[in-house]
Amino acid sequence: GRASLPPYSFGPGYWPHPTRDSDGHSYKQPEETALPLNPEKWNECPSYLRGVELFNHGYYWEAHESWEGAWMALGREGDAALLLKALIKYAAVGVKIRQQASGAARSLLGQVQGHLQTLQQSIAHPLYAGLSLPGLQDDLAHLAEIIDALSSDPELPVEIILPKGLNLQP
Repeated sequence: GRASLPPYSFGPGYWPHPTRDSDGHSYKQPEETALPLNPEKWNECPSYLRGVELFNHGYYWEAHESWEGAWMALGREGDAALLLKALIKYAAVGVKIRQQASGAARSLLGQVQGHLQTLQQSIAHPLYAGLSLPGLQDDLAHLAEIIDALSSDPELPVEIILPKGLNLQP
């Protein structure tokens, strides 16, 4: 819930680095060992769920960090790793918009769409790790149409920039 969310979402140049800076929101906190994401038992992967929670509340940098742990735990290979790679880059789109780097955001968004297309070709089911892949592609297509119009105030502690959150379906 809200209480467990950091006091700000990291934006390079605006806020202290969460782990490297002594004023950072996660400074000296022990790093949790991330579990690999099992798409059939996605609700048992804390860093996957935490990443979704952070993403949906506008903590794009922190979501990216959370998913990265599960991605590394998978050895960065296979379908589940490809989903995480797509989500990590999706979160990075939010970070880039916060940095007012719309060209970089657009480029990353194209990569996210490509990863999901590849994933959908190797998975028969539209629902994967609790996410509707066609629904996600629709959200990304919508985002691609409006991305240049999205603006942000990087001085705000946290801001939900991306029009749609991730909707996990049991």
